[in-house]
Amino acid sequence: MATSTQPSDTLVIPLEISVRVGRAQTVVPIVANRQAPVQMQTAPARKRLGRMAVVAGGAEGVKLDTNYSNRNGFKSTFVPGVTLDLKAIAKPRKSMIAALEAGETGAASGVLHYQNFSVVMHKKRRFALFTATNIDGPTYVSINRKTGLPAEEPEGETWYRDKRLDDAYIVNQDFYSEWSHLFDRGHLTRRDDPTWGANAVRANKDTFHFTNCTPQHWKFNESIKFWQGIERYVLEKGLVATGKNKKLSVLQGPIFDDNDEWGDDVQIPSAFWKVIVWKGQGGLKAVAMIADQTALFAIERAGGAAPPPSDTPVFVNEYRSTIATIEQKTGLDLSAIRAYDTSAGDLPTVGERVALITKWSDIRLK
Repeated sequence: MATSTQPSDTLVIPLEISVRVGRAQTVVPIVANRQAPVQMQTAPARKRLGRMAVVAGGAEGVKLDTNYSNRNGFKSTFVPGVTLDLKAIAKPRKSMIAALEAGETGAASGVLHYQNFSVVMHKKRRFALFTATNIDGPTYVSINRKTGLPAEEPEGETWYRDKRLDDAYIVNQDFYSEWSHLFDRGHLTRRDDPTWGANAVRANKDTFHFTNCTPQHWKFNESIKFWQGIERYVLEKGLVATGKNKKLSVLQGPIFDDNDEWGDDVQIPSAFWKVIVWKGQGGLKAVAMIADQTALFAIERAGGAAPPPSDTPVFVNEYRSTIATIEQKTGLDLSAIRAYDTSAGDLPTVGERVALITKWSDIRLK
C-alpha cells in the first residue's frame, strides 16, 4: 500500500481479515424489497439451546495493567459539535445499570472507563448495556509495512474480569467454556477501534475484558462484512475524502429481547446494534446498524449437530436502521444525535425501520 512521506497528510486504514478453517458454508443474502418494511430475522420458536461441553485450550494472555485509575475512558465531546453524555444516554435504563463496587470512582453511575472507551453493564443480563468508543483517525493503529496489515499482538485466549465490578454482574469464562460448540467470546468495542495514541497497546488489552464480551456465534465474524468495516468506511469515505475532522465515536451493544434463547442460566442476545457519529463536510452525521445472528444458532462446531445442507442459507442479516429504532429497541436516550441520522427519512415508517445491507453504498453517509 503506497503511503505519503508526509504523515500529517496520510491516514492508513487497516484491513481486518478473519480466516477460519473448517467446513465451508454458503452465505446467501436476502435481498430486501426497499418499497416494503423489512422484518428482522427471528427464530421460529425460542427454546433453551442444547449444551455440549467443549473446553478450548488457551494461550497465556498478555499482561494487563490493572491500575484502572489511569484510563481516560470515552470522551463525550470527542466529535466536535455534539456531546454524547453516557449518563444521559443510559438514564432511561438507570434501574438496569450494574453499580460499581463501593469506593470506586463514580460507583453509582456504573460507567467503567478503559483506554479510549467506556462500558456500562446491564445487571440482570450480565452483558454490557452498551459500550462507547472514541476513534482518532490520524493515529489509528500502526501498520506493518511488510504485510500492509495492522501490527497487532497475537490474540490470546485469556480474557479478564474487572475488579471494579462484582462478579455477579458478569458472564465469565465458565459459560464460554461450556458453550464453545456454539459461541465465541465476541468483542463489542472491537479490539482495533480504541488502538490509537500513545497508549494504543493498553487499549488493545483493555478490549479483552469480560465486560466488553458477548456470546457471538462462532460463524458470526465470517458473516459480518459491513459490521466489521463500517468504522473504516466512515473514516475513509466520510472524513478522509472530505479533509474534515478525522474523529468519530461509536456506540454499540446487544439488543435485549425477553424472547432471546437461553444457554443454562444465560439469556443470549440474538442481535446487536451500532451507531457511528462524526462531523464531515456536510456537518454532523450519524449512521445506525443492526446485526442479527439468529439464523446461525442451529450450527454447531465440528463434533456437535450436523450443519444444515449446503443449499440452506446461512447468514447474519446486517441492516441499516435509524437512531429512533435503536432507541425503541434498547430503551436508551440517543436524542443528542437523532437529528443527524442519515437514514431518518429514508426508511419505512411502519413495521421494522430497517433495510438490508447488501453493498457498501447501502450505508448512507449523507
